[in-house]
Amino acid sequence: DSLIALPGLAFACGRIAEGIAILDELGRHEREGLLPNFFSGDGRPEAYNTVDSSLLFFWALQELLRVTGDPAPLRERFWPVMTRIIDRFRRGTRYGIAADERGLLKAGEGTHALTWMDACVDGVPVTPRQGFAVEINALWYNALCFTVALGRRLGEPTGDLEDLLPRLGEAFREAFWIEEGRYLGDVLHQGRLDRAIRPNQILAVSLPFSPLTEEQQAGVVRTVREHLLTPCGLRTLSPADPAYRGRYKGNGAERDAAYHQGTVWPWLLGPFGEAALRVAADRAREKEDLRKRLDAF
Repeated sequence: DSLIALPGLAFACGRIAEGIAILDELGRHEREGLLPNFFSGDGRPEAYNTVDSSLLFFWALQELLRVTGDPAPLRERFWPVMTRIIDRFRRGTRYGIAADERGLLKAGEGTHALTWMDACVDGVPVTPRQGFAVEINALWYNALCFTVALGRRLGEPTGDLEDLLPRLGEAFREAFWIEEGRYLGDVLHQGRLDRAIRPNQILAVSLPFSPLTEEQQAGVVRTVREHLLTPCGLRTLSPADPAYRGRYKGNGAERDAAYHQGTVWPWLLGPFGEAALRVAADRAREKEDLRKRLDAF
């Protein structure tokens, strides 16, 4: 949550030093390629049980560089953390997080829920996403592309990453793209692709580096707009899906069961807006539509 919010709350508002300090503190607690899921009340890092935090760390650094144009903090403070994360993810780390022979990133073992869709009822994930999750691999591709580009700029070696990227992009498209629907499936597990229409796919368009063709990017945005977009954010599942839960209500277990099965999340408007602007034929009109949605809050 901190890494999703940080670029807007810090860098976009001119709080550059504060944002760098937060990233520096998070990076200081990297362990085996993972960042802590949260900090306890006394400031101790807790629960190294998330796969996306480490990858969102790269996106936050991209936003820092985009806003400031200054690569010096990345060289001085963050390059070693970046390379350690990539090395551990490629070789393998906790919870089955590892890259396969194609370069795709898998995560999850047992009943651990490692993505942002982590609601559990009686210890069992409501939305099982063990395997190759679409947004994790979009974040992974983006992180590797950014590292290669930054390495060139800093004069730092990046090993075989540059050679890996074309193969990884092709593997991503082969794994997730659903031609007949013109969208991306959600999770590939044991050779089976979950074809549920979920908002996670939008990150494959919104992030600075995308493995998709322009035509595929437009298809993803169109599908998300038609099935998931609401005045308050994106639904977590298409209403056409039999597993869709249209109301977030009831006791704790009932609410958790609906948490990522249809419930609308406002934060997803950010990635949707970036993706929609990326493919828009009329950017001014798209900006105005997005502005109206935000004004509705």
